Amino acid sequence: MKALVALSMLCVSAAAAELVPVASRVLELQPGLEVEDRLVGRAISARRSDLGFERGGRVDSILVDAGDRVAQGQLLAALDVRQLEAQRRETEARLAAARADLERIRAQLQLASATRRRQADLFERGVAAAQEHDEAVFGEQALRAQIGSAQATIGATEAALASVEVAIDLAKLTAPFDGVVTARHADEGTILAGGAPVLSLIDERREVRVGVPVGKRDALEIGAIYPIEIEGQDYDCRLARIVDSVDAATRTVEAIFEVPPESGAVDGAVARLALGTRVDQEGFWLPTTALTEGRRGLWSVFVLVPDEGAHRVERRDVQLLYVRADRVYVRGALEAGEVVAVAGIERVVPGQRVAAAGE
Repeated sequence: MKALVALSMLCVSAAAAELVPVASRVLELQPGLEVEDRLVGRAISARRSDLGFERGGRVDSILVDAGDRVAQGQLLAALDVRQLEAQRRETEARLAAARADLERIRAQLQLASATRRRQADLFERGVAAAQEHDEAVFGEQALRAQIGSAQATIGATEAALASVEVAIDLAKLTAPFDGVVTARHADEGTILAGGAPVLSLIDERREVRVGVPVGKRDALEIGAIYPIEIEGQDYDCRLARIVDSVDAATRTVEAIFEVPPESGAVDGAVARLALGTRVDQEGFWLPTTALTEGRRGLWSVFVLVPDEGAHRVERRDVQLLYVRADRVYVRGALEAGEVVAVAGIERVVPGQRVAAAGE
């Protein structure tokens, strides 16, 4: 009798030893989940500009270099304006001559007007001939016409002088806003074409630009504060605007956030927006290792059903509600309290008896 019992126990032990151990987990039903997506963007300068001269010329001086901070209106560089200065002096001389000529004509007109009045009086009294009267009238009219011509000449010369002065003013390069010089593209003595870049300038103010999935666009509120991490530091940034145009490559819309001035964020720094949303659907968290490819492109998991001291493998189809790098949130033909294989599933098939082991 003792021999039969010993043989029976030996058989049971041998059968148990043949069961494949499978790492498993007891399912816990979740009422929903808070999803926090971390969207990656860049902290960039609010404004940037490649500065150059409108007209070409020889560089006379560059007063700043890369890395220098500058204030709006500060002189940064200048062209050689000696030729323009000579043109200005020449134009000023022509303007002075034209004004003097106008004064001469006006004096002649005063004399001609007085002569015409005397000739008119003498003609009315029959003392002066008609020809003398006519000559006085036409002489006055000719001088009036000369005054109009002289005034037009003065106007044209004043316009030419203004053009030269504008050219001299444009030969000075000033900072359009407070910022930092990021590059210097030329040196003194360089002959530049009009519009060629001399300095690159960026604004010290920063903004974060993040591509947001179209489906999450309505979750954003203009003017609201959102947490953004910039190079390991967290900042509260205000959403300034959203570009309502979908990027064809990423299928996202660009959200633009104002960065606090005290951040000191470097232009081009990596930024991450934490954007939370609520998924109001019951489901279960599982590691991605629990998933196996199911029928018709679906996903499945292996449920371990108790079976005479062991567990039998059953395949259950599930729907993925949310996916992270190492785990998934699923729903399907599952119930709380059931045991699911979470590792080693490549070694088993549905219907097989296995030994469930905790993770």
